Amino acid sequence: MSGLLRHREFLRRAPLAPRYDVVVIGGGAVGLAIAYELAARQGLRRVAVLERAYIGAGASGRNTQVVRANYNTPETVPLYKASLEIWRTLSQELDFNIQFSTQGELDLVHTRDALEVERDKALLDRAYGVPMEILTPDEVLE
Repeated sequence: MSGLLRHREFLRRAPLAPRYDVVVIGGGAVGLAIAYELAARQGLRRVAVLERAYIGAGASGRNTQVVRANYNTPETVPLYKASLEIWRTLSQELDFNIQFSTQGELDLVHTRDALEVERDKALLDRAYGVPMEILTPDEVLE
């Protein structure tokens, strides 16, 4: 049965070892990403994640749960694209359902200056293949 459908304990509590190559403090999105990168891509095998409560207990797991793919500067494009590819394949790689899905986003602006910023971002996003539209208030109501 696929790992996407079956339940198993994935990040379990384990007794502390006497030594680690790296100890990451915090089991939120950033801490887990660092631990994953070090173990999966840098070859470190003794990576510990220490979390005060439980994995994802803070804002990463409860309040935000957002992975953005909009580009604010041309320099961030390769980073965002690589990140999205990791997110798309991570459940299969880990044999664990991380519950990643792609959704749209609606940002509201309240000033002309903010609208100009969003228009600039939309131009950059479209230039790199990210679908982005600026809607009028009436179009949002539709």
